Amino acid sequence: MNVSFLGESTFQDKLRTYWARWQRQMKHYPDRLMWWERYFKRMIRLLFIQEGSERRRDHLFMENVY
Repeated sequence: MNVSFLGESTFQDKLRTYWARWQRQMKHYPDRLMWWERYFKRMIRLLFIQEGSERRRDHLFMENVY
């Protein structure tokens, strides 16, 4: 997980948007711990992977443009 993303405002905005969405899923779990373990940890990992992939793809595209 690349925590350097956390310092960027665009990623923080994306994280806030997803956080609101993820919190709505809490009602489908018996308690917050189970939500955290089964849902949130997976979703945050996927968000960081997705962000890294997008940045890598954008970087490669820009290299090919130049």
